[in-house]
Amino acid sequence: MSQTSTGIHAESRHWTVPDVLVAGLDLQPLSTQPRLIPDGPAPSRLDGRWITEGYPLGEMLGTSAADRINATGGDPTGWISDAAARCLKAANPRLRSGVSLSMLIVAGERALHPMESRASAVEQGRPCWSDLVRDIWPRLRGETVLIIVTADTKKRIWQDAELGPLGSRTPVLRYDRAAAESRVLRIDWPELIDTLDEIEPIYDRGFTKRQIEAGLLSSSAAKQQNGVVWTVAAERRLSAIRQRESFSLALTFAQHSPEESDQ
Repeated sequence: MSQTSTGIHAESRHWTVPDVLVAGLDLQPLSTQPRLIPDGPAPSRLDGRWITEGYPLGEMLGTSAADRINATGGDPTGWISDAAARCLKAANPRLRSGVSLSMLIVAGERALHPMESRASAVEQGRPCWSDLVRDIWPRLRGETVLIIVTADTKKRIWQDAELGPLGSRTPVLRYDRAAAESRVLRIDWPELIDTLDEIEPIYDRGFTKRQIEAGLLSSSAAKQQNGVVWTVAAERRLSAIRQRESFSLALTFAQHSPEESDQ
């Protein structure tokens, strides 16, 4: 079995979140070597893997209380694996490592850093979520993926992420800035695409995302522009899908069609 330059077996089926981040972001080893754990094997605090060598978690954290609570829940004791230590150190936003960005990583492959805005994504040579969501299905069905969606690059949330197969219960870690909390959503990928397919044509018709979320009939201007019959029918379709787990994510990802954007 071959090894990658990060020391992680690319063909291994036993991935952890730190493993996928290290391989996907090419996170380099720390300047100090892992230490043998005096009392024998111990669980790595941030990924659960049993390890015989690693780093004391407390030594890897910043001095601020926010750093310690964000990464450990306030308990900085125990040991962490080499991969987890690399992630923890690389999560400093000043290092621009990508750990704090939105991402989609297929286990063993390089990370993609999608953006919500298609125009901004094109400018930076990155994918936009609306296009990527459709592009990977069904091509990557069943592949182990790590997906994080965040607009706050100062928050360390990677340790809350989960791995899982792309499919009917795909884990997606989403940071909600308004609620100041992260949560793992269980996303049915075909349903996410279907939800996007419902939302985006309505978005193209002049309704705002807030109106799509709360109700189309509140917008007199857009209702007049599109006609009452069309608006009522569109609102009926939205009412049937607003309770989907994928709805808020699709609304975040939704973009105007390229034809509309060019006008």
